[in-house]
Amino acid sequence: ENKTKTAESQINELHSALDAEFLPSRAHLYDDESDKVKLQINDINQFIEEERSRVKDKLDDNLKESSAQYEATILKLNENIQEVTAELFETRLQMKNSLDDKNEENDQSKRRVTDLCAEVKRLSESEEQLLITQKQLDEEKASSAF
Repeated sequence: ENKTKTAESQINELHSALDAEFLPSRAHLYDDESDKVKLQINDINQFIEEERSRVKDKLDDNLKESSAQYEATILKLNENIQEVTAELFETRLQMKNSLDDKNEENDQSKRRVTDLCAEVKRLSESEEQLLITQKQLDEEKASSAF
């Protein structure tokens, strides 16, 4: 460790001595270093921009795919709604027709009951008339017997 620290210390001293002695002549090297750093920064910025563009394209693709799936789902739901609506309409129509048939049967039954009641009334009146006629005949027979 001591040898390493001593070696590092000697290297630092050498760099300092070289910088002091050759700094004016190394100024162009710093310019080169600055340019090199600027190029690296530009490369990093370009990489970042390419990655940003790639991520944006991927997000756009995902959005398009999601939108297409969403639209397909909506179309399928609309088809299902139309099918269910048609089935409900058909069921409603069948129920209405069935109800109409039942109402017609009820109306026919009511008319039949009314007709039967009228027939019973007519028969009752006829029976009553027959009884009156029978009574008159019996009275005439009785009076002619005397």
